[in-house]
Amino acid sequence: MPDRRYDISPQTIHDLEDARFFIGFFSDHAERVAELHGASTEFHRSKLTFAFVHAMRGLAGIASDIDGEGEAAVEPDDFKRCGYICFWLRRAKPFVHALPVRQFRDGSRERRAQTLFCRYHNELFAFDLMFRVCAMYEGAIRNDAAIATASLDPFYLNDVCVSLTSNSVSPQSMYLIYRSLFETVGR
Repeated sequence: MPDRRYDISPQTIHDLEDARFFIGFFSDHAERVAELHGASTEFHRSKLTFAFVHAMRGLAGIASDIDGEGEAAVEPDDFKRCGYICFWLRRAKPFVHALPVRQFRDGSRERRAQTLFCRYHNELFAFDLMFRVCAMYEGAIRNDAAIATASLDPFYLNDVCVSLTSNSVSPQSMYLIYRSLFETVGR
């Protein structure tokens, strides 16, 4: 069952390998995510090309015989795909800024989410959206609707965003984060 709020299906993880789909998907979701958080943003669609090219190069390197040993290539799994795309999407910084435009009650869940998005727009956008893509795919292959519709604790999201902003994080690190989130759920 696709997540209608985000327009994500189990096929999305593979569709993101197409440049047009990639750019359209993230452009559309930039508007949706900003609206969900009651924010106004400046978003540079052109930076998505940078993210796409680098993410696909990284994933192609995984799927090829990079060490020259002649071993069979291994197709990257969904965790690696999400990790690489998240890393390069965050690094591309498609959001220039995000400003609150809707008033939420002080201390409310919505206000905290808005503050997090306005402070860490690129990090939150990349990490949370790719988490949802991974969740939808994992939920489908495990036939588990609870996984497919999973969401992350706001305090965890805040910690991840701070880490993505303050620390050096690689595509491989992002892969391990996604894998650990799902390997401990439902297995």
